[in-house]
Amino acid sequence: MKLSTPTVSGLLVLVTLASAPLMLSAMQHEPKPSAEGGGLEDSMQILQSDTKKLDKALDKGELETVVKLAVEMEKAVWDAKTKTPEKADAITDAKEKAAFVLGFRKQLIQLEKALLDMEAAALDGKADDAKKLYNETIKPMKKDGHARYKGLRRWHRNPDRARAARASSRRVENDPVPR
Repeated sequence: MKLSTPTVSGLLVLVTLASAPLMLSAMQHEPKPSAEGGGLEDSMQILQSDTKKLDKALDKGELETVVKLAVEMEKAVWDAKTKTPEKADAITDAKEKAAFVLGFRKQLIQLEKALLDMEAAALDGKADDAKKLYNETIKPMKKDGHARYKGLRRWHRNPDRARAARASSRRVENDPVPR
């Protein structure tokens, strides 16, 4: 069966018109960073960003948003728990390093469980339970995890530099009292 030029042209126009809505919707949505295949930092950036959004959604009682964010965070944790934190590179003893990495992974598993519990509470319409899990379990895990496993900021590594930075932030021009 041979198609004439007007028929082929008509088909091309129909295909183009049919795909236009898909192309427009793809152009309107900003691509979201994905934890999958990325490094630990990518996963942690997603967790940080979604934590801020989650806090607001819980305050407003937006349970659908809480569920969506919990799932995104679960994916990021799932990916992150197989990575090695930067701070582990400084550990020279193999047994200590293995224990450090194991502790990191176990803490992320605990975070994953807490996120799943929060998601279940939100799905059940229990906003107070979801908020309680977030405030009493997930938030403290972040603080503890950063204290244990996150590398220190550069200026913290040099105590003299940190002291100088604090002192300069307190100085006031023409201040008669030296600080």
